[in-house]
Amino acid sequence: MTTQVSLNDDVIKALTRMGAKFTTKPAECTHLVCRNLVRTEKFLCAMATAPYVVSEKWATTSAAIKTFLREYYWHMFDL
Repeated sequence: MTTQVSLNDDVIKALTRMGAKFTTKPAECTHLVCRNLVRTEKFLCAMATAPYVVSEKWATTSAAIKTFLREYYWHMFDL
């Protein structure tokens, strides 16, 4: 699931080939990809179920190297 991010088609295709599934339903979300932390409706709903809130670069870099990177290094932090 993404919020305030538009991943390009190549990234979406690469992530899908790697096994990712995209959803618009927060209850099905495991990763929320965002550019920065903004308390959008998607963000607030996904917080209840998504264990990982990661930066857009996590998605693009994972797609580029064809493996899911460890989320720990790509977490978004609210200061």
